This record gives sequence, C-alpha cells and structure tokens, in this order.
Amino acid sequence: MSAALLGIPGLTAVHVGILLALLGFSGGFYMVPLNALIQHRPDAKNKGSVIATESWLTSVGIFVASGAFWLMKTQLALAPTTIFLVGAAVTLVATIYAMWLVPDSLVRLILWILTHTFYRVRVEGRENIPERGGALFVCNHLSMMDACFLIASTDRHIRFIMYQGIYDKWWVKPFAKMLKVIPISSEARPREMIKSLQAATEWIKKGEVVCIFAEGQITRIGQMLPFRRGMNRIMKGVDAPIVPVHLDNVWGSIFSFEKGRFYTKLPSSLPYPITVSYGSPLPPDAAPSVVRQAVGELGAAAWELRKPDMPTLHRSYVKTARRHPLRFAMTDATSPRIGFFTSLMKTLFLGRRLKKVWSDDEMVGILLPPSVAGALVNHAAMLAGKVPVNLNYTLSSDGIASCIRQCGIQHVVTSDKFLSKLNLSLPVEAVKLEEIAAKPGLGEKLYALLMAAVFPIRLIEKALGSKSKRTIDDLATVIFSSGSTGEPKGVM
Repeated sequence: MSAALLGIPGLTAVHVGILLALLGFSGGFYMVPLNALIQHRPDAKNKGSVIATESWLTSVGIFVASGAFWLMKTQLALAPTTIFLVGAAVTLVATIYAMWLVPDSLVRLILWILTHTFYRVRVEGRENIPERGGALFVCNHLSMMDACFLIASTDRHIRFIMYQGIYDKWWVKPFAKMLKVIPISSEARPREMIKSLQAATEWIKKGEVVCIFAEGQITRIGQMLPFRRGMNRIMKGVDAPIVPVHLDNVWGSIFSFEKGRFYTKLPSSLPYPITVSYGSPLPPDAAPSVVRQAVGELGAAAWELRKPDMPTLHRSYVKTARRHPLRFAMTDATSPRIGFFTSLMKTLFLGRRLKKVWSDDEMVGILLPPSVAGALVNHAAMLAGKVPVNLNYTLSSDGIASCIRQCGIQHVVTSDKFLSKLNLSLPVEAVKLEEIAAKPGLGEKLYALLMAAVFPIRLIEKALGSKSKRTIDDLATVIFSSGSTGEPKGVM
C-alpha cells in the first residue's frame, strides 16, 4: 500500500518520508518473523544449510531487483512514480500467490490478531508441545472460540476435528477448509465417521498436530463432560503422543454458554484473561479416563495461578453494588426491599461507626437473626478486615460462651431486643446495634454515599480499619455445630 501511494505524483518530501517509513515498518513485520521462522523450524542437522540457502536466495533477489530497477530507469526511462507503482504491483501479485500457497497461515494470522486483541492469553507448559512430529491434542470444550485460543498459543499448525453441522455453515466452511479442518458427525453413518477418524490418523502419521475436543460438545454447565473413545480410534497404530490441554477461565466469556446463552453477554473485562495449559505427553494408548484426569489436573493448576486475581466475598459485593446499583439485594419482615447500592451505603455507615469498637479485634461475634441488619454487619466486618462469627442463637448461654472462647472474641454485635428475648447472658461486651445505628448525621450519610460511589475498594477497607489486603486464602468465617454431642465444634 505504501509503495502504491508513492506512485502518486506531486508528493512533498514530508509525504514521501512518511510513506517510506511505513514501507520499512511494514517490511519489518514481514522479514523479522520470517527470519525467526527459518532459524527455528529446521532440524538441527539441516539448520545451517537452510539458513545459507535463504541468504543465497536473498542475494539473488537483490540482484534481480537491481537489474529490474536499472532496466526501468535507464532503458525504459520510467518516472520514479511509475517505478514505485510497478514495484507495488509485483508485491501485490507475490502476496496473493503466497496467500494462495499457504491460506491457512493467513487465517491463523487473522485469528491470532483478533484473539490477542480481545483476550489476554497466558500459556503454561509450552515445553510439552512437540517441536516437530505428529501429536494429538485432547482439550476440554467451553466455548465457540476454543480453537482460536489454541491457535494463539502455539506456532504449530493444528488440524481440528469439527462437528459437521458447524463445518457446513456458509460463514465457517471457507475458513475451515483453509485450516484443513476434519469434519465429523455423530449422526453420520459409521463408515463416514471412521473415514473422518482415519483422516485424523493420517495427518498425525504425516507429522501434523490434530486436536480433538473429546467431550464431543460445548459444555452447558461449565464442568468438564465425560471423554469419548474417538481418541483411541485415532491413535490406533500411531507412534505419537497424546498431549492433554486445558482451557481455563473461558467459562463466562461471551462465546461460552454461561447464563444459558451465547453471544448476548457483556465481557467482564477487556482484554479477557485466558490460560492455555499443556500437560506432559501421554502414551498413544492412554484411556479416555486417564486423559480426562490429566486435563482436570491442569485445570486445578491453572486455578491456582489465577487465585491472586480472584476477588474476595466483600470485594465482589462492592463490585456488584456498583455494577447493578438498583438491583434487589435483600429484604426481611421489618425492612423494605433494599437495592445493592443502598445496602452498600448502609454497610459503610455501620462500618465507620463500628471501627472504634472492634479496632483491635481479629474475630467479631454477631448474634442477630437472619435479617438485613445481620447481613449488613457481616459485610461491614469483612470490609474492615475482621472475621465475622455468626453465633447460633439456639444454643444455651454455655454453648455461646464456648464459641466465644474458642474464637477469642472480645465484642459481640447484637440487638438489645433480640438479646432480651433470648434471655441470654454474654461473657464479653455486647455492642447494641440500636445504639450504633442511632441518629445518623447528614455528613455521615454523604460520606457513605461518596465512599460507595467513588472510593477504590482498598481505600474503603482502610477507612473501615483494615490493616492489610485480604485474599481468598484468608479465613472468611467460622461456623459452629449445634453442640448436640458436646461442646460446639467450629468449621473454618
């Protein structure tokens, strides 16, 4: 394109400089990956010969181009603009020929660009991908984009086994043919199914990589389905490994079936994080159950990798309140329907008033019935970096005292009316919710509104007294048994 634009008459020096810079920049996009590919792909014993041949062909190309330029400039007396147009035309013809010669590389490039634009792909276990030779990738199936994630994760060409119904769609078939996809259908006659599986076998024997989604369908529940035995038929008599592959965090993306629908969802983040994990190669006769277990173990390892990015309960609550402020959050017999944002404001108001009371506590007791007030106090405690311990009000005074002693609780948030109704005595200070929530000032309300609307979550935590950022590995709460067999037992 830049070379063609250089053929326009009347360009200024600035225009020519910009177009030449673009021409060099575009050439770098072509030359650098090509040279890297030439150095990476050949076998070690042939690498020197291949690089030498490439250098020789480059020199020949420069010599031919110089001769063509001399011919057009001196013998044909063409203007510089015309010479650029001729060069652009030759480049266009060469590009079209290259795309015709290796159309799958063009499709792979387009899919790679799209995938890395809208997704952040992290690859684990890349060393388990064979550099050359045949292999069968066995992967879980979570979305319509799974093949694109695999293409984006390796430089090896992958031949996918695709359901015939998808393959025959008019907008899929041209690209599927370019990628040499192998169509298969469970509704077809057995002979046709065997033919498709044999085609996959032949590709592997030729040293190609074939990928099968062994579940046979996209999961509708987000969990891995049983693996079918088609992989064993493909690998029968083949001396090549089975490589387990796991796609993590794909469930929930636009093209997954989360919430019972494809496409009509908004992404939770852009770029959307995806992890592609490759496991250690398995023997070609590995049973589907063994391969499925290997894929599941990769999923567990990938989940550990994204744990630092996973929000805690109270952080998810704040994000939900801001994303859906008017959505119904909670209600009880004495409170009207409360939306998420309103509940967040009330939580922050209570948290600021309780800050001085429980500032030195690690665990906080809560003795309230299942209610809006109980939920708000629990959220406030977690935002303040405390561990809320909801005490079972059906226990005796001795049972509650045992729970308080085991957790080292110093304060119990309760209600005066509720406490008198239960006729219980507490061995530690009782913080009456009626007194804490009484007479909220206008300034407190406005500050709670400001915090709920614009404060970063970590700043909210600090404002409520949290000393450090909590993670999902930290203790969330303690639940006690009924104590029917003795002293109540806590579950952390």
